[in-house]
Amino acid sequence: MPSRQELALLLQKKEIVGGFADNYYWSSTEVSYLEAINIPFFDDISGVAKDYGKERLLGVRAIRAF
Repeated sequence: MPSRQELALLLQKKEIVGGFADNYYWSSTEVSYLEAINIPFFDDISGVAKDYGKERLLGVRAIRAF
């Protein structure tokens, strides 16, 4: 999974990369052992990082290299 910074860069290039649904996407950046950072990929609130409990079902976008 991408880090918070890598996910933010993917958001900036989401039109070029493609395949993103309007959803929250997890990053690999942890806040604690219970929480991690995610970023919404919605037009109205894109880019505002949130920390949620890891039990939430959110989108994941794997990347091979950055």
